[in-house]
Amino acid sequence: MKHSKQEYYLNHEQWKYTKISYFKNYNSNYAIKNDPINKTCRSNEILLHNGEFINAGSEILKNKIVVCGINDALKNDNPNLNKNFNAVIPSIKDSFLNDNKKYFSKGYYLYIPNDLEIIEPIIINNISDKGDEKSFTNFRNFIFCDKNSKVKIINYDSSNISQCANIVNETFINDNSELEIINESYKPKTQQISNFSAKLNKNSRLILHALDFGGRLLKSNYYINLNQSGSECLFNGFNIAKSNHYIDNYIEILHNNKNTKSDLNYKIISTEKSKSILFAKAIIKKYSSNSEAYQNNHNLILSEQSTIHSNPQLEIYNDDVKCSHGSTTGQMDDDVIHYMRTRGININDAKKLILEGFLDDVIKNISKSVFTVKLIDNIKQCLKDI
Repeated sequence: MKHSKQEYYLNHEQWKYTKISYFKNYNSNYAIKNDPINKTCRSNEILLHNGEFINAGSEILKNKIVVCGINDALKNDNPNLNKNFNAVIPSIKDSFLNDNKKYFSKGYYLYIPNDLEIIEPIIINNISDKGDEKSFTNFRNFIFCDKNSKVKIINYDSSNISQCANIVNETFINDNSELEIINESYKPKTQQISNFSAKLNKNSRLILHALDFGGRLLKSNYYINLNQSGSECLFNGFNIAKSNHYIDNYIEILHNNKNTKSDLNYKIISTEKSKSILFAKAIIKKYSSNSEAYQNNHNLILSEQSTIHSNPQLEIYNDDVKCSHGSTTGQMDDDVIHYMRTRGININDAKKLILEGFLDDVIKNISKSVFTVKLIDNIKQCLKDI
């Protein structure tokens, strides 16, 4: 029996809360035609224009990091890319993934060579100045982090234009490597579907900071595969939703081997008429003994009209594991606000201090070398009007 697209998505956890009808009748093969851009690239910067690779700085090239447009990389018969392209992202019957595979026209390939360790982070800066409210632009990015390397990436992906995006990010982390990524996103007028997937080899580590400062409709799916012994993932993040923002994060971490570890720490602040969703699942497979999985989620709901759905889960098929999970949702403590006001702090400053303190442990998980003044300014600015 054939099922409609709507029926299919109703039966899948990734779309438990977000209706597929939100993206009804959208054009899937839209392609942005970029005008020339004149912008100097910083030494440690990779510059994108509406998702298309433009240039890379001198330090990137000096360290023998390979970066180019995704289409150019595929044409050049790159063995690392060709072997893993479309193999990191799950092979599930998702029409948005299929549309992306069929119609992607922009994106980048980034190769981190063996034995490279750099302290200064790589900055990926995407300048968005075009888009369409009813047409998906399909972006495709691939990061291959080779053996014994240690690299940090800051991904600035913010836009204040009306647009619709369908993004697929694949990341492969080879043996004994550590990759730290901070994704900083602010898209108040964007409707976006994003799929991020990573495969981790032996003794490799992914530290992923997903920081959403708001979006008109952001649907993000994360698939983390701890494939070999000793692989580890720290998933750290928050979203701050206000106005009519809608942010839905689905996170799936698969422990596919023994001695693997995952640690999720996520915070939500939701106010006005916004809606925020966190569906997080860690699955420990039958033969994944001596593995650890931790989930920690705390949420603040600041208005009667805002909504938060929180659903952390553990699926455990092995007895020799360490696991815990917890989730709380509440409001600001009036007693704490009163105490601060009796000490001469006005009510607006008191609330701001509480909100900054609420996000403090997420912020502390970010390495000092990638934690920027710009980031803390963005957090303070975002919390100022709540």
